[in-house]
Amino acid sequence: MKSQENSKQYIENLLLQYGGEVSFISINFCPYCMAAKNLLTKLAIPYKEIKIDDSDHIENFEVIRNELIMAYNFRTFPQIFIGKEHVGGYQELKSLFDSKELYDKLDNLKIKYTKGE
Repeated sequence: MKSQENSKQYIENLLLQYGGEVSFISINFCPYCMAAKNLLTKLAIPYKEIKIDDSDHIENFEVIRNELIMAYNFRTFPQIFIGKEHVGGYQELKSLFDSKELYDKLDNLKIKYTKGE
């Protein structure tokens, strides 16, 4: 049986291969994925989106979803990462934005953005 650490390593490898400094794993037709994309775009935060139900990843959809569950105990999308840190889904991203902690995380990684209200 796989361990949580093995699952985290699997996701980290996926992010290294397809992600950026800010990445999120998403699925098509997901309103929270769109909300995350809109917030990141509004702040001009460069990000990479990894859609696991598109043609590049559809063969591994179930594997990736199960690894996310095992690694982070999340079953929803999107799953957002800043650097190597898993921040959670859209609600967690929005909370970081509302509390201004998002800016600290971005500043620590020297990621450029536009401050929003």
